[in-house]
Amino acid sequence: MSKAWCVTNFSDVVSFSCDWKIVNFSRCLKIHQKTDSAAIVIPGTGGLVCHMVCTGYNPGGIVSKIQVNDVEKVVEEATLFSITLELDDGDGGAAKLAGFVDVQCDDVSLRGCFGDQSKEVFLVKTNLGGGKFGWSFVPEKPIKYFTSSTNQFKDHAGFYHSNKQDSTVEIKLSLYSPGEISKTVFTGPPLKKVDTIELVVNMKALLLDPKHSDVVLKCQSEQLLCHKAILGTRSAVFERMFDVDMKEATSGVVVIDDVEPDVLKAMVEHIYTGNDVTEQVDDLVKLVYVGDKYELKGLLDFCFQKFNYDNDDNQLVEMLIMADKHSLDKFKDLAMRRIIMDKAKFIKDGDFLSRIENYPKLLVELFKA
Repeated sequence: MSKAWCVTNFSDVVSFSCDWKIVNFSRCLKIHQKTDSAAIVIPGTGGLVCHMVCTGYNPGGIVSKIQVNDVEKVVEEATLFSITLELDDGDGGAAKLAGFVDVQCDDVSLRGCFGDQSKEVFLVKTNLGGGKFGWSFVPEKPIKYFTSSTNQFKDHAGFYHSNKQDSTVEIKLSLYSPGEISKTVFTGPPLKKVDTIELVVNMKALLLDPKHSDVVLKCQSEQLLCHKAILGTRSAVFERMFDVDMKEATSGVVVIDDVEPDVLKAMVEHIYTGNDVTEQVDDLVKLVYVGDKYELKGLLDFCFQKFNYDNDDNQLVEMLIMADKHSLDKFKDLAMRRIIMDKAKFIKDGDFLSRIENYPKLLVELFKA
């Protein structure tokens, strides 16, 4: 049986800004009724392409007065207009955005917006009319305009600009995408099973019987009486050790002091029997370590299966650090994925942060994921 880890990752909010300058703005709208910006590719949307569009509004007469926040001012034949963000292809799928524009309307700064990124309110496209889809910027401060034809003030849900030959309008756009969803699947290798056949029984009996042993593995106060031929056949590291003129080969004693005795015993039993010994140790990280150190692929496979199936996060950081240090890519990848699956929990875990803060490269990898 094999097991898969499925990770669905929702990235953080992506922000984007763009400045748009329109020269001879009032004349442009008077002749063409609308003007649009160059194409804008919105980050965090999978390549959504939009245009900012300014569309003129015909008030039915000459606008000579504007009222903003109950303050009235005389203007020079003002141009009224609205601002939208239009999709380039009219589709956009289910993309959601929030954003605002800041427009300098003569000496008054007006802001129009849709959605609210600070409250996680993101909106899907709407029908803008004329076969166009996108988003409309609604002014935070509605204005009123006065024309001589009506002789009264009327509401305008948009913006204004005084008509001047050299008039230039600058629009500052800020957009926010809620982020993108990515999905990945990692499948572990099939579970290996070794039958308890006669050979396995005999090999374990050989391990327990020191009669023909010719090498001692010494770990702290423990001594394991073993056989060079078996250790060398199963581990290329032991083979090289016994083949060259090293003190271990001549003395018949191999001191292993970088792991606990229970880890060494489990490793040796695997060498002799090929069995899964991961349940015999409390420190799986150290078992992976000796499996890598002595080039025991079968032991590493069993350790990976144990790590893959085990939902205990107690040794997750140690496994990540050790795997990164020894270039054990599949262990590192699985540890990273498990942390990313519950990144918010780990970021709030002071013990996790204190253990990993000395490994800035890993921290960067985690926070970028």
